[in-house]
Amino acid sequence: MQSLVSPLRASLLLLILQLLLVESAAADGSRYISVTAVDLTELLPPPPAKGSAAARQDLDAVLRAQAARTPDSMAAAKADALVSVFRFADVLGPAFTSNRLPRTAALFRIVGRDATAIGGRAKDYWQRPRPYRFSDRVTSILDETTGDSYPSGHAMYGCMTAVLLGVMVPEQRAALLERGTTYAQNRVVAGVHYPTDVEAGCTGGKIVAAVLLQSPVFQGDLAAARDETRQALGLGNLARKN
Repeated sequence: MQSLVSPLRASLLLLILQLLLVESAAADGSRYISVTAVDLTELLPPPPAKGSAAARQDLDAVLRAQAARTPDSMAAAKADALVSVFRFADVLGPAFTSNRLPRTAALFRIVGRDATAIGGRAKDYWQRPRPYRFSDRVTSILDETTGDSYPSGHAMYGCMTAVLLGVMVPEQRAALLERGTTYAQNRVVAGVHYPTDVEAGCTGGKIVAAVLLQSPVFQGDLAAARDETRQALGLGNLARKN
């Protein structure tokens, strides 16, 4: 997948993130980040222009993914349609379940809502149609949605979650990041997003994770979820930073 974010752009994003220190409790009622604290329309490139060579390449990639579908890949894409931190149990093991980890479940429900609100503003701004709405050659294997395509909210959630879980369980960070990428790319397999939607969503998710980690309230809740998760997984507690 061709990168949307050049090294220079990535450096600029990191610089911007250092300036995006947010209040621990957002004024609009979200727990950690105000929906206006992160403006992805200023941090992400726009989607490929309609009719451009890049847009044609994007559609071709969706059609190639569609042609390469197998029963297993379709089953995985359908399973990953669920927006849940517990889709990462295939990395963290069978003890990573919602009934054993109520604090962890609650934390990721909250950050999921915050990320959805932030991503939704970008979707509304760019209003890119889904691949199956643009071309009748694309067949979605999921229930069709009226939501816009760019950036991918699922990719945003998956990549954000992978980063945060990597903070909680650094022993599995590489595998978690890989799983987050697979979770995101399954949106292309499903026929509901273009590759550029997914890459932008992943970039947005990492931005949101970085901003979340600046919140003292989030840091406290993350520490509680981390300790709960590590105990359930039979791992020792991590030393807390002062």
